Amino acid sequence: MPHLLASGRGRIVNVASTYGLVGAPLAPAYCASKGGLVNFTRQLAVDYSSRGIRVNAICPGYIDTDMGGYRASLGPEWSAEANARREAAAALQPIGRQAHADEVARVAVFLASDESSFMTGSIVTVDGGCTTTFNHG
Repeated sequence: MPHLLASGRGRIVNVASTYGLVGAPLAPAYCASKGGLVNFTRQLAVDYSSRGIRVNAICPGYIDTDMGGYRASLGPEWSAEANARREAAAALQPIGRQAHADEVARVAVFLASDESSFMTGSIVTVDGGCTTTFNHG
């Protein structure tokens, strides 16, 4: 933050999760930490926007990644089952699929650009509509 303040401008794009906006079964710590990041984003915007630093957050939904190889480390049977559960949950949302990582990246680029010059403290869902429903899969 000192470097951004010294320059008189800056962009911060936090990546939280839709589970920072809604609860999820058996995930209290994850939901609490992502919810904290959502409100941390808002607070930084309150404190620093007048000093040229815009702060926004993205809340992705289901993203088609391997979560750092985690699912693959479960072994073929468990990995396939985990992928099937994830795809089934993603199918319940309005768009009906998982996002590709580049779909989230493009939103981050937009928030870091001058094209979003009047956005600060915004929490942007990139979730295929999953937070519009109560489907957890």
